[in-house]
Amino acid sequence: MTWNKDYSNFGIIGIEYQLPSLVVDEVDLAKYLNWEPEKLTIGLELLECGTVIDCEDSISLALSAVDRLMKKYNIDVNSVGRIDVGTESNHDSSKAFKTYLMNLFPGNNSICGLDTTNACYGGTAAFLNAIAWLESSLWDGRYAIVVATDVALYKDLPPLPTTGAGAVAMLLGPNAALKIKRGTLSHHFANTFDFMKPKTLYPHSFLDGKTSVQIYLEAFQKCYEKLNSSYDYMVFHTPYPKLTKKAAVLVGASPDKIEKSLEIPRRNGNSYTASAYMALVSLLSNNIAIGEKILFFSLGSGLASSLFVLEKCGEISTVDIKERLDLRKKISPEELVQRTSRIPELENFVPSDTPIFSGWYLKEINNYKRTYFKYE
Repeated sequence: MTWNKDYSNFGIIGIEYQLPSLVVDEVDLAKYLNWEPEKLTIGLELLECGTVIDCEDSISLALSAVDRLMKKYNIDVNSVGRIDVGTESNHDSSKAFKTYLMNLFPGNNSICGLDTTNACYGGTAAFLNAIAWLESSLWDGRYAIVVATDVALYKDLPPLPTTGAGAVAMLLGPNAALKIKRGTLSHHFANTFDFMKPKTLYPHSFLDGKTSVQIYLEAFQKCYEKLNSSYDYMVFHTPYPKLTKKAAVLVGASPDKIEKSLEIPRRNGNSYTASAYMALVSLLSNNIAIGEKILFFSLGSGLASSLFVLEKCGEISTVDIKERLDLRKKISPEELVQRTSRIPELENFVPSDTPIFSGWYLKEINNYKRTYFKYE
């Protein structure tokens, strides 16, 4: 491919996503926890939370999202030159999730890029890395793909209502439909201990919820102070919808600017690195107008955060949100606890669950080697 290099022309061309197969009603979950339902439906503004069957994991979700993306935009496998993955769910300290995605690109072994990890921020680090590659002298004229994929698993009961999972894949290149407005990128990084995943706790985490909320609000305020652009909508990393509205109010913005981004987060919970991008998918499903601007805030505990403004410069479609959400199988809170609290087998495992909808799924783990199959 040959493109005229215009540094203001790069951004998101297309976007796709994969949801987990299971869902729990937050009212049922509140009753199980002996809480008033309003604590979750009003206090957190959550309606449902999503989780995976035993043949789904962050890799299978990523494979499904990228496969959907390639088919939706009719992308030739040889036209992709970079893949960046953001995740905090990797079970392996050496092998990157990106290496599994290479199975979708037979014959194309010249794809650079790997994984990035820092809590829920990894997807945005991957996105900014891909944009930097496109704008650099190293760009070879091919597309980049960015994937944010995670499964949030909690062993403790208090954070259980924010359980979530999913993957978002984005096609990046020239003549983009969504571009970062120049001069709007700001960051706030620090050393904090509000959320961690020591290997001894895998796949679960250590969470200091009160500190985490405080850090989220402070980081957003620090980034927002540097903003020099107007915007029409707001998209946030969304642990739960109410927190994003608190952040908006903190800087004098109307929570109404967030509402259109909350359909998936409200019904799927916190999908970690995919969370902000699930919110972006939700907003784009509302057919916002060409020229409208989106304030985008991404944060990962520990601490990494960035804010920028995306401008819609062309058409980009995200369809079937309600339909896909409604396809998930409802389970009880008791089953959710059983599924999210167990320690996954890493050496040898054969799943027993049957796929519910089309996508890629874990076939087996044999001597630590994971293989996946496609279910139509």
